[in-house]
Amino acid sequence: MKTWLTERYPSTVASDTLVVPLPKEAILGFFGHICRPAHVCDRDNVDSKDMPHPPLSASCVWGYRSALVDLYHNKLLEIDKLVDTELRRVLDGYEKVINNLKKRGLMNIREGKHQLKASGYEMLALKLMTIVPEKRGQSWATVQFGWSYFVIMWNLMSRSDSVDTIMLQHIEWTDDCLVIEEQGHKGDQTGAEKFGKHVYANPYEPSQCAILSLAVHLFCCPERLWVEATTIHW
Repeated sequence: MKTWLTERYPSTVASDTLVVPLPKEAILGFFGHICRPAHVCDRDNVDSKDMPHPPLSASCVWGYRSALVDLYHNKLLEIDKLVDTELRRVLDGYEKVINNLKKRGLMNIREGKHQLKASGYEMLALKLMTIVPEKRGQSWATVQFGWSYFVIMWNLMSRSDSVDTIMLQHIEWTDDCLVIEEQGHKGDQTGAEKFGKHVYANPYEPSQCAILSLAVHLFCCPERLWVEATTIHW
């Protein structure tokens, strides 16, 4: 977005930072730009694979709006209601265009991110637990880190950024499970809705056991553990 605005509305960018509030024509112009490939496919009956720039998914375009709203909020501003209403109307129409392309077979029905199935989790967990650092640049510390990080992220059903901030003081042992309390996440920046997540051992599938993977990480990398008193250094 910044690159596009720099070329067409240079006054909206200063020191590599967007100057908000942005003018209405700049906002709608940018979204018209990223929506254009889909409209070209729809108008000319062209397969999206034959386009130099394939159409973006509807969720991706909505993501641009979310990023813009977040930028305004960081500056303690709100997008003008009339502009936002018009923008939402544009994006609602874009969703219909994308759905129409999929109906006509001009766009892949599977787009963007997909969920990782249990079978994929099992395969990756086993691979990460048993991988040997044979390639150049690999080490035991890096391959072992991947196993514990991945398994804990799956068990907590959390984003990578949330797992990255976990500290020992956020973990406690209660009865027969670990209770891990994340201090907020993308949808709860203030941590007002935080709660402890219970993680149990898996003695039948060691590669998928979050408790075992965390124990291996802590015992194998004690120098990382104590660099800062309570931080888990991934």
